[in-house]
Amino acid sequence: MSHQALCVESSTSNSTADNRQAEHNAPGIGIEFETSVIQLQSQNRDCTHKDLKKAKGKLLGKRKGELWALTGDTTLEKPGTLTAEYILDRRKAKIGKGLAVKGANDASVDLVNWSPYANPLAYLSALSVDEPAVWHINPFYVVYPEAPKDVDTIKWSYQVTAPMPLRAINNLMRQGKRNMTSPLLPSLTRLTDRMNWVQRGFFRSRPEGIDPSDLSEDALGFFALVLSYAKASAYGAAEKSPKMDTSIMPRTDFVAMFQLTGLERLLENKSLYEIVRVGACYNAVDDDIVEIDFRWSDGDLDHPLPNKRFDELEFTFERHKLNVKEWIEAIQGRQDLLKGFDGKGDGQIGGLGDRTEWILGTTRPVPIFEFRDLGSCTRLEWGTTVDAAEQCVIQHHREAAQQGS
Repeated sequence: MSHQALCVESSTSNSTADNRQAEHNAPGIGIEFETSVIQLQSQNRDCTHKDLKKAKGKLLGKRKGELWALTGDTTLEKPGTLTAEYILDRRKAKIGKGLAVKGANDASVDLVNWSPYANPLAYLSALSVDEPAVWHINPFYVVYPEAPKDVDTIKWSYQVTAPMPLRAINNLMRQGKRNMTSPLLPSLTRLTDRMNWVQRGFFRSRPEGIDPSDLSEDALGFFALVLSYAKASAYGAAEKSPKMDTSIMPRTDFVAMFQLTGLERLLENKSLYEIVRVGACYNAVDDDIVEIDFRWSDGDLDHPLPNKRFDELEFTFERHKLNVKEWIEAIQGRQDLLKGFDGKGDGQIGGLGDRTEWILGTTRPVPIFEFRDLGSCTRLEWGTTVDAAEQCVIQHHREAAQQGS
């Protein structure tokens, strides 16, 4: 083979690899539509909670398309029971191509074709979970609705998964705190109340010698997320994951997010926790207006004096506990303890590790988030619901791209 031929082959190989990387990192959007109205019961009375956990999110009855799949969820936490969930595949539904809307509409048609109910001829309602590890609990039979039901009337809760710049996360929290609407904000007021929109004024006392102007917009978004989780731990129920107390859940872990913000370099030989602790002393009231949060501060605007109550905050899940201070300190040591802690449940928070995707039209990596508790809709609204969410994501990406790093 000639030297020229070798060069052409090498160039082609590199181009193919670059295209694969670009496709892998291109931003995608995933949607989950779930309902407790459609319930399926395992035929095996010995089906355990552990079995259901393994069955969660797996294909049901081979009902799938190019962009969507029918899966089972464990929302009811009812023995031997899965609820119906349609999932749009984020890995295939790349943003800006209309694929998510197509997937939603195709899944909607499948629901009509399926028209599930507890058919007296049980085998007609049987579906199997496509997962070898739980084959022994198959098949599952539809037990509810008990009679044929107009699927157009069934309400489906939904959530959205997409890559998002951290600065956009802070902006979404700003919108939530100001009672503004967004397709990516929760329908529950208690969840917007727990958001911690962060401003540079939180750091006016220069904790650890850091000047507020040193902090990037993405760093402010990182602090907003950390403070939202930390403060929400005060409300957490012991039997539930910390994800239930906030509506914006990072699928990328906190260590990777920390490294994306430039904070790792800025805080060399400084304490991340001490800065977060000071930030916890404030609430944002309006643009450029902050007030003291006296739950965590014994001081005033210029001398915040964080108190010990913040140091004592902890996440709880069943018999497990995680001190918030230990979690934040470990982030700086390149370990996400909250990711491991949530792994004792279904392992959603930070479950994708350091996985990121690019801002639309750029090669800038950003974390991936799940936006939860967004509301509910019927199958007739799936397409418009998905389109609104996708357009919102695109808008935030465009704004971040224009602002630069």
